[in-house]
Amino acid sequence: MIISLILYQLILATPKRLLALMFSLNKIVKDDILEICFSNDDTESKMYSITDAKGTAIMQGKIAGQTQRTCLYVGDLKKGTYTFTLGKDHTQEFSIQ
Repeated sequence: MIISLILYQLILATPKRLLALMFSLNKIVKDDILEICFSNDDTESKMYSITDAKGTAIMQGKIAGQTQRTCLYVGDLKKGTYTFTLGKDHTQEFSIQ
């Protein structure tokens, strides 16, 4: 009961903007499509970038509107590991096989 109450308070204390930027993506891209799912449907427009293992920006853009899921075509990228960055602080790695 106490743990549930603490978790509930943490959720209430988390800023809405932070919750809006939580996301997940498919870790292994096989069909040239990177799928991005947002954990909150109150997602605002946001900037993204994809960088290679050396830190070089390969793709940049903006995901506009309020969406729960979107897809990016990454078929022009070579096989390897890349980093997807949403905003300034939220990053996840994915690989292309």
